[in-house]
Amino acid sequence: MAHTVLPRLRKAQVLDSDVVTNEQGHPTGLDCRIVPMHRAQQAGDRRHPLALSRQELAVLLRLCEVLFGPGWTPKGKDPVPAGMLAGRTGRGASTDRLGLLLMVLSTGQRGWLQLCPGTVDTGRGRPAATVARLLGCTPEAGSKVLGRLREHGVVEVVRRETASRLHQTSRVRLVPVAEAHGHGPVLGAPKGGAERATSVVSDLAGTALGDLEADQQASAHGGTGKSDGDDGFSAGAADLAGSAQHHTGHASVADEVVEVAADGGFSGEGRLGSGDRPERAGAREDDPAARQEVPRLTLVVGAGRPLRGEQLRDSAVDELDRQPGRTGASGSQRGDGSEAGEVCQGRVPRPPRDLQDVLAPVELLWTRLSHPGARSKVAAAVRAELEVVAGQAGPEYAGGVLARRLARRLADQGGPGEVRDVVGWLMRRGLPRRPDCTDVRCDEGLRLDGGGPCETCEYRVADRRALRRRVEADVDAGMPDAPPAVRRAAVDERLREAVARETEQVRVRHARAAVERAARQAAIAQVRAEAKAAEQARRAVPCAGCGASDAAGLCTACATWRSAEAEIREAVLTAAAGQAEVDNLGDVERVVVQAESALRREVEEASARVRADGATPDEVASLARLIAETAVFTCRRSALALLAHGEVAAAEADLAFAARMRGAHRYRTRGDAERAADEAAEQARERTARYLLSERLSVLRTRWRPAGASVTHGPLRPA
Repeated sequence: MAHTVLPRLRKAQVLDSDVVTNEQGHPTGLDCRIVPMHRAQQAGDRRHPLALSRQELAVLLRLCEVLFGPGWTPKGKDPVPAGMLAGRTGRGASTDRLGLLLMVLSTGQRGWLQLCPGTVDTGRGRPAATVARLLGCTPEAGSKVLGRLREHGVVEVVRRETASRLHQTSRVRLVPVAEAHGHGPVLGAPKGGAERATSVVSDLAGTALGDLEADQQASAHGGTGKSDGDDGFSAGAADLAGSAQHHTGHASVADEVVEVAADGGFSGEGRLGSGDRPERAGAREDDPAARQEVPRLTLVVGAGRPLRGEQLRDSAVDELDRQPGRTGASGSQRGDGSEAGEVCQGRVPRPPRDLQDVLAPVELLWTRLSHPGARSKVAAAVRAELEVVAGQAGPEYAGGVLARRLARRLADQGGPGEVRDVVGWLMRRGLPRRPDCTDVRCDEGLRLDGGGPCETCEYRVADRRALRRRVEADVDAGMPDAPPAVRRAAVDERLREAVARETEQVRVRHARAAVERAARQAAIAQVRAEAKAAEQARRAVPCAGCGASDAAGLCTACATWRSAEAEIREAVLTAAAGQAEVDNLGDVERVVVQAESALRREVEEASARVRADGATPDEVASLARLIAETAVFTCRRSALALLAHGEVAAAEADLAFAARMRGAHRYRTRGDAERAADEAAEQARERTARYLLSERLSVLRTRWRPAGASVTHGPLRPA
């Protein structure tokens, strides 16, 4: 925990801890803080998944204790027993605990785990695929986790035989959940179920009934939503692919609504205009009870039926859908799923997964987009508008805001049947924001960030109503005996005059603002022109060192030589600080002259060599500065070495050694204590040397000034 878990949590910025001390300053514990949960609670958004209350956290902790807590005995309280997986250790133990917790959270009161829908790995089975999706691993790993949990007796995988001795779908039962709610073993379980349960994990997924039911409800983890209201299974379905229903169940993405079959209720459905006998499509899709509840698709048969090659007329379903009062899941009027008077040919793919919730209110319009290019264009427009809305409402709420906007616009339009050009309507009327004021968060009088009414729009409406009330009061005061029609005409006339005056004032204000803006822009342009002229004049100044034109006062070579001069002065002062007595100016001058002469001689010799090789003045100056910088480093190292062996540094080292040896009892042996003391003495010696060098350089820069005769070689100049 100390060397692996806690450092990784702190590095990932998940855990933050402070040391708790007592009155004497001794540590007594750690105050740990879960950073994401703390931030969620500080934000005050109760919809955040981590913004849990103390009661919710207590329930979650109690659940973890019952499942896999180690068990302990608190002071003054009853002992907490160990959890069901407390004895599970070794490889994969943490994975088993996490899998059990996720399975319990995905289980109903009767203990049945909600299995995942759709096509799964046929070699592992649906229970293993469900566990794999909960853990985010492969079906093989999910099968191993499920097997280990079954060995510990916390999970049961149950299958039931039918009258034909065939198997139904496999179901997973969480034993502790069922027992906690007072439900005993599975009624009617087959004999020898424990022996046959070992092969459940490898059942064929294609024969699982959970993949074939048409009324599945997806859970939060993608489960099938298999009802817990029944502990048993359907006795009429067998666990063979040949006896399974024709089509797999699809995960629900919207509220279930009883619709006619023309809207595309199931896969493989026959549609108008496709196939030789569309009236027979779906004859074997549902059982008789379902056929009685849901109306089937039929064509208008009678004297007016068109012949082949003639234009098709609207079906009875189309006429029924266009009647007032027939609404879809979004609350808007339902259309026929095609252009006006046109029958949709074939199936249209559903919206992309990331846009299904957003486009749910206009799903009937999406079905009319038969061309892939149109669908791609609409999807790109929706994603672009989602980014815009996310900038105002936040990424987690952008989808809901845009979905409500589409539903509202479609209801205002009159339903899908009133939309002629689907792409044009979505791009120009359905998706764009319609602000009623200057606020960027306003959309038709509603706020994008909070969903409430726009305050700016309310202020505008309130101002208009106040203006009308004032005008009405003035008219009533001036014309008390006039008829209502005359007073109403007078009110309208004065309102027009007031609006005209307000419009004129706005125009004058805008004109004044335009003049002020032009004046500001002219002033800014003048300032920029003056700055540009000053910069050009500065650049035109010749070099003060060599007289080169357009050098801005100093060319590159002369500037580099000046830097080299400064480094040479720093090098000789560092040498004097390490070798001379700072209080003796004669000794300081001697060391400075000697060090400066040697350094300038080295610079001149190196410069002469590179000039003979054809180097440019800039290259010669750069070489001189490099030599001077190297000399500063060398002199500093030498000065530190000299000061470290001085009396002051030695005394500090002795004191540090003695202080460390006074705590020799803390070490295992005296040799270890002496080594630690030697290390402390060396550190004290180095610190003292650095401090002495800094103090000496400060004194030399303040007090010492070189005499005129001391600079024997004069300042360096480029050749």
